[in-house]
Amino acid sequence: MGHDSLHALEAAGGLDALYVEPGVSQASSTSGTGTPVTISANQNGDTEQVSAEARLHTITWDDDSALALIFSRTLDEDTAVAAASSDPEPEAAAAEPVLAPAPPQAGHADAEELGAILDTAAEGIIMFDAEGQIHSCNRSAEALFGYDGDELVMHNLADLFAPESRHGIFDYLASVKSSGVASLLDHGRETLGRVRQGGIIPLSVTMGRTRADGPNFFAVFRDLSQTRKNESELREARRLAERAANAKTDMLARISHELRTPLNAIIGFAEVMIGERFGTLGNERYVEYMKDIRASGERVIAIVNDLLDLSRIETGKLDLAFTSQNLNEMVESCVAVMQPQANRERI
Repeated sequence: MGHDSLHALEAAGGLDALYVEPGVSQASSTSGTGTPVTISANQNGDTEQVSAEARLHTITWDDDSALALIFSRTLDEDTAVAAASSDPEPEAAAAEPVLAPAPPQAGHADAEELGAILDTAAEGIIMFDAEGQIHSCNRSAEALFGYDGDELVMHNLADLFAPESRHGIFDYLASVKSSGVASLLDHGRETLGRVRQGGIIPLSVTMGRTRADGPNFFAVFRDLSQTRKNESELREARRLAERAANAKTDMLARISHELRTPLNAIIGFAEVMIGERFGTLGNERYVEYMKDIRASGERVIAIVNDLLDLSRIETGKLDLAFTSQNLNEMVESCVAVMQPQANRERI
């Protein structure tokens, strides 16, 4: 900032002598962390202003939160570099040293970095030519098919598929060759791959060109073995659940049959006694008791029917029938069932 030393900056007022304003970094917006700012300070009696780029970071210092203002370069240096690069004089150009290529900035990956990204991808990726001859692959492709990279590039694309799947794959490749950019809209194919040991694995394959009208193609492979296993387990679980539901329905049907026979006898004899077909009961209370017996039997049958309906609901086999109901009779039947218990509890 134009000061000879840290003490000179402190003598001029320290940080209070600097003007911090929001700024936009000349580098990529994804480079580094922190907030880009512009730092300026007046020198030589406030007649000359020096500016620089910096980034404001939040850091931990002595177990406490602090701010770090990290300077990158001055704007005057940028102007000087730009002027030197545009100097047309041959002598000045000859005097410039040959600099090594600068490392890529954050956010701009070179070929080596892209290769590292592809090697860590879960999907296998293979590049090949129009005849299917493999030229390169990532490590996931090596692991998927069981080949080393040097071995895999000695094979043709057809060697990676089961015989019954090769025709479909090369038809897919032919459509990629003819469709160009439209092939990007293709969601790929599901096919059978062949590994080095001779085994067969289910695969999802997506193909495309590395560049428009270029000679190279690529294929992205995704192993569907776990997906197929999960689908099989799901089908088996569904089958077991349906079998358990059917077993429960059968059991309820058997229970219903076993209960209906004695209940029908109880209800039938109760109706005979209520009608006093073979003589009077002798006491009016006996008639009321027989009506309660008949109502209780009918209630048990209704409960059994409800259990059967619940089982049909679970299996999706219940057909509903909407009919008019007499609410007075429904309330009276409920009261008749609950009245003895209410009497015992003095309700």
